[in-house]
Amino acid sequence: MESILSIFIMVLLFFVVIYILPYLLIVLIPLYLIYSIYAVHRRRKMMDEQQQYYQDYQRQQNDRPYTSSKKASDDVIDVEYTETEEK
Repeated sequence: MESILSIFIMVLLFFVVIYILPYLLIVLIPLYLIYSIYAVHRRRKMMDEQQQYYQDYQRQQNDRPYTSSKKASDDVIDVEYTETEEK
């Protein structure tokens, strides 16, 4: 008897869901579209912020004075100057 009752309840729930489904779709489809548009907007905004950050970083790197890591030529003498007090 319990199994027949549980089967009856499952069938009843199935038909209730099928009956309510068109009304749920009327609500869920616009919500899904609104969320999709929001997600695309958020992704585009994030990409714009990353691109701006990258451009600022490149600009800072280009503004720095260039320091060469090449070995100095033989014509240049490297001299360190230290100041000492005379007595």
